[in-house]
Amino acid sequence: MSFNGVIESISSGLITGWARYKGDTATGPEDIAIQLRFHKAGTFSPTQTTPRHEGSTGFTFRLPPEFQDMAWGTFLEDFNGVFVRRTLDPGEQWRVPFYKSVLGALDPDNRTSILAERRREYSRGPKPGGRIAALTIVYNEHQILPLWAKYYADVVGAENVFILDQGSDKPYNGLPDGVTVIRLPRDSFDNWLIMRLVATFQRHLLESYDAVLYADSDEFLCASPEALNGASLKEFLLCLPDPVGITRGYNLHHDILREPAIDLSRPIFEQRKFLQREKSMDKPMISRIPLNWIPGFHTAREGGTIVPGMFMLHLRWYDIDAALAKGGRYRESKWDPYDLERKLAEYQRASEDDIVTQFRHRAERFEKMTSLEFDETAEITVAPNWMRRAVLI
Repeated sequence: MSFNGVIESISSGLITGWARYKGDTATGPEDIAIQLRFHKAGTFSPTQTTPRHEGSTGFTFRLPPEFQDMAWGTFLEDFNGVFVRRTLDPGEQWRVPFYKSVLGALDPDNRTSILAERRREYSRGPKPGGRIAALTIVYNEHQILPLWAKYYADVVGAENVFILDQGSDKPYNGLPDGVTVIRLPRDSFDNWLIMRLVATFQRHLLESYDAVLYADSDEFLCASPEALNGASLKEFLLCLPDPVGITRGYNLHHDILREPAIDLSRPIFEQRKFLQREKSMDKPMISRIPLNWIPGFHTAREGGTIVPGMFMLHLRWYDIDAALAKGGRYRESKWDPYDLERKLAEYQRASEDDIVTQFRHRAERFEKMTSLEFDETAEITVAPNWMRRAVLI
């Protein structure tokens, strides 16, 4: 069983947020109890809990008067964790990573914006004919970023593509004319800083755009011909019925036993075919409303709806040499102590031996495959022809 939680708002003596659990040993919110424990302030139980969707429980903590005047920044740094336990087994407890809200008190619902009414209108329905911005944040992604920028420039227009460059060692070449690159300083790999930067900029973009597509620089969103029904991908994304669209995620893999090293002068999907279904890559990638993500952009507080026929292809493992080089950059990076303590993005710091072992294990699985047809229900499958044509990178 695993848990996570988010603080949604903090005021004098009042904390609200949610905790979520995953696993088969708890059947519903009635089976869990939540506590906040702080090193100096003590341990508190919520004054109110409310069941929410997808196995999460909202909570409100009203702290005693003696704690209501303390400096909240210090209070949060003093924070130790969320405890969740099944009431059916009072002796068992789990410590829960409890993430601070991406923007805290910086108006996460955009209530003070001069365009607040317009934002609420956008959240209510599709906007055919509107404008979409594509957004990413990068650090030393010189191999894959030009492919990402060209792909999304073809979808939304180069003038609507925005790249937050957080301290890359050198400028990027090969980007389409019109793409906007915003250079930012970097001290360390800090997951929560990355979330805040992207969430803040997404809010700025939503003042001018009808929707924002956020994708990591190795993530490529596409849709099946049946889902598109003759529309372009941009038109399809603008007409989604729900304000937050979640993709079905797949890893594109290098079969190191049968496929040579990647040749970026040729389309990648001419050289790679194997996909691994990865539910953790079902991500809220297109939104008409401001989002509060947690590290990795795998989920957002605002939820979302999986869109039938919409897929995301993750190229972290599309070539063993590229994966080893990226792993080396991550291992050599300075990491924020909070990230290390909470083991955030720990897989990115895997050793070379571990990465090679993963590739060999996957290649052995590919060798045993009997069907070379795309199957949405299978964990391991192959990219269909329509996907190869759609993601022409």
